[in-house]
Amino acid sequence: MKTKYLLQCPRTNRFYFRIIVPKSLRSKYGKREIRRSLHTTDLTTAQHQAINWGHKFKTLFIEEKISTEFQIFYKSNIQTNIQATSNDEPIYPLLSEAIESYCKEKIAKNAWTANSQKEFESIFIKSLKFLKDKKIDQYNRDHAIDFLNSLKRRNLKQQTIAKNLNTISSLFNWLQLSYDIKNPFTGLTPKQKINVSKEREPYTNDELKSLFENYPIDHKRPSRYWIPHIMLFSGMRPSEIAQLTKNNIIAIDNIFCFQLTSEMNLKTVNAQRIIPIHAKLIKLGLLEFINSQKENRIFNELNPERAKPAGAVSSYWNTTHTKNIKKNKEYKKSLYSLRHNVVTALRNTGIKETFASELVGHQKGTNITFQRYASSNQIKPLKEAIESISWPFIEFSLYFRDK
Repeated sequence: MKTKYLLQCPRTNRFYFRIIVPKSLRSKYGKREIRRSLHTTDLTTAQHQAINWGHKFKTLFIEEKISTEFQIFYKSNIQTNIQATSNDEPIYPLLSEAIESYCKEKIAKNAWTANSQKEFESIFIKSLKFLKDKKIDQYNRDHAIDFLNSLKRRNLKQQTIAKNLNTISSLFNWLQLSYDIKNPFTGLTPKQKINVSKEREPYTNDELKSLFENYPIDHKRPSRYWIPHIMLFSGMRPSEIAQLTKNNIIAIDNIFCFQLTSEMNLKTVNAQRIIPIHAKLIKLGLLEFINSQKENRIFNELNPERAKPAGAVSSYWNTTHTKNIKKNKEYKKSLYSLRHNVVTALRNTGIKETFASELVGHQKGTNITFQRYASSNQIKPLKEAIESISWPFIEFSLYFRDK
């Protein structure tokens, strides 16, 4: 993508923003053009920053009135920006301004449900009260630790503390796309204690065979078929699968993948990851099914406003689909048990624990990003790990077999 506002220094390879000042304003600015360093040599990052700055200045040029009101705005803001430009210093927004821009982008992209929007905005309001409204580059690790301790003093659940930290951390990750800052909240999320009594056992091979062979197809409710099958060949959480859109399906050197991003309502930061799509899912008709959907959301029949978007599928699976294998009232296995089947399968095939953790989004993973796995040489080990998941004793049913 070519960006008209970009210049690159041939000596340092650093990118600069440049915009021509309209003739009617040159006497005000005292120059023909405005330049500022973008403090990066990465083209994608530079393009993102240049477009943002271009939009800000173009909006100002269009709306200027050459009036007292404009002159006040110019003296208090633009002149400061130009001075910062000449000194090669970045211009950082206040935390409140950053939060506002972040929320506007999420809403514009329909990245949040109504419930998610209320939840995240509430977290930001409370966080801003504690963190105060400083320039985003003024926050450091001490501020982040103080924020964590303040959450602990409120006797919140670990999951709630993690949600607050992950939300603020995601904001700073987003800001790093446009500004040369560090994320002081990285790695602060406390490890959640596992309640062993609530852990779901994996299904036995006989149970899996009974559950997946001759699988009922309901084309009006495709999530009933696809969520369990995707779980069995990826280890993804049901809530992650339920939120998928066509934008979350990407190809890296002809390897189709699920891409779970910060725009989704994920359990932890580690849940942001890339998972190669198992060949068996493609054979069962997954890509064909996705391409057949008219809406961007893949499972449009599910209610995105629900706190648990996959709740309807879990209810169907846990009550109707598994009723023939339940041995007694104390039977604890559920849809989530399929995730434990995948973890066990990866462990039994000798896959490196790092890869296994990254695939299922556990905390031992290293938070896979598109940039990290942007080539086939880097994605291939994960693809090999996914393909090691095999259920040869099950004769799976094609999704489109009776349509």
